[in-house]
Amino acid sequence: MDVKTVERWVQDETRIPHMRHQWAAAEALGAETAVLWLAKVLKRKAQQACQVRFLVGNPESDVTRRREEVENVPLTVSTRIRITLSEIEQLRDVPGVEVRFGDEHIAMSVLRFDAEMLVTPHLAKLVGHDFPMLHLRRYQEDGLFDRFAYHASELWSNSRDGWQQSQPSGQIPSD
Repeated sequence: MDVKTVERWVQDETRIPHMRHQWAAAEALGAETAVLWLAKVLKRKAQQACQVRFLVGNPESDVTRRREEVENVPLTVSTRIRITLSEIEQLRDVPGVEVRFGDEHIAMSVLRFDAEMLVTPHLAKLVGHDFPMLHLRRYQEDGLFDRFAYHASELWSNSRDGWQQSQPSGQIPSD
């Protein structure tokens, strides 16, 4: 794989290599493919009318501080939120991308794709790569999928606009 080609892929948002090349480039760089091309993929999806939503906790809130006490790990919740906000900042001006802050403890990561979703419940004293991931499919009304979808929808409806509260640097003001 040519180094110059990989540099062009990573620097130019219009260039997204085929999956096999993404894997090879990620392996060569020692990174995950999602880290290298996530913002580009999400931007393209939003431009194709896909709804892209991020609901994150406030890194300065009491809820976040309490969660940090429960997890008791070096990579704190507030640090992980700030990293997420920094990455999301790349999508600030993309129509169709929404960011909201939740005041309640979210306690999970949810990626929803029509009638499928990936749910990662956040467990005590563990960090992301140690959390289990559930792959849910909607097979019936009021099943597990609908219950997680409803929960996520309620959290979203009770949240507030994150773009208005976040500063251009991706940091949010202190309480």
